[in-house]
Amino acid sequence: EQACERARTLEHRSESRKMPMNSSCSSTLRNLAAQMVTHGKVETTLSRAKDLRIIAEKLITLGKKATLQARQQSRAILGSEYLTQKLFSDLALRYQSKSGGYTRVLVTRLRKGDSATLAMVQYL
Repeated sequence: EQACERARTLEHRSESRKMPMNSSCSSTLRNLAAQMVTHGKVETTLSRAKDLRIIAEKLITLGKKATLQARQQSRAILGSEYLTQKLFSDLALRYQSKSGGYTRVLVTRLRKGDSATLAMVQYL
């Protein structure tokens, strides 16, 4: 299993994940994505922020498509009809003319307890 994991990280131009994807990790990222749609920004650890950026940009792309399938896919990620409505009505219209780069990751500080690098992910 470790050899498979190592081979996956050695592929060229692959979008390898910073965190291993299991059910608790993916639910954490979904919750962070929901907070991102609600508040526009989220502070978390740097590795989670890098993974969250991928999901947040994918949500905006789904919002710009404005099809039923895109709405269902975003509802599955966000888990709330209210957040899906906000994504499609507010955020998608804000980035209609932009073709990518909807988020930014800023390193903010070190956490006091364990010196973890914290970063803020925010919509531009």
